[in-house]
Amino acid sequence: MSEAHLALIGLLVTLLTAGVLVVLVLVYIANKIIMWVEPPFPHGKDLKCIVRFNKSGEDIVWNVSYRTILNLAHEHKIKINYDCERGECAKCAKKVSAGDVHYLVRPRRTLGRDFHYMCIVIPASDVTIEA
Repeated sequence: MSEAHLALIGLLVTLLTAGVLVVLVLVYIANKIIMWVEPPFPHGKDLKCIVRFNKSGEDIVWNVSYRTILNLAHEHKIKINYDCERGECAKCAKKVSAGDVHYLVRPRRTLGRDFHYMCIVIPASDVTIEA
């Protein structure tokens, strides 16, 4: 084979590799978008439970329209700091002193005992949040 043929084959391999990478990135992004548009609710969409915010004294009935405990808190004017809303920065981390939560996505790092990222959790039962 001539140098031109080898160069052409090298170019095609590079373009195919780049194309595969682009497709993989697009699939990854699409999965993330789908997750936030329609996150998996392990107990079904009809789960109704009480989310108690200890410091404010608020008891709020959870439903899936809130999407996350952070959104529920903000909608009811309960202050929880946040930044990334992806479970990365830990600014929204709060202690769950009673009950269980379910993560919609796996956090990059674990927090201390009973602390959870409010931006990516939903209640799995009646819960008490230290907020």
